[in-house]
Amino acid sequence: MVRAFVLIEMQTENIASNVRKLKRRPHIKSAYSVAGPFDVIGMIKAKNYKEISKIVAEEIHTLPGVLKTTTLLAFE
Repeated sequence: MVRAFVLIEMQTENIASNVRKLKRRPHIKSAYSVAGPFDVIGMIKAKNYKEISKIVAEEIHTLPGVLKTTTLLAFE
């Protein structure tokens, strides 16, 4: 299994509802609203890095109000 942290910029009015939605997704192990240049951080656990790419594209970018993501792959 591999992990990645996804830093998400989104419209303010969507933060609370999107954090709740992310927490219900099976591959997203945690999600928090945060202060700073990003609005939300999520941690993904998947079989491989290709699956992480698919999860970000299909389960995060499709949420309402998502403007941009930055994905950090965890190696250890």
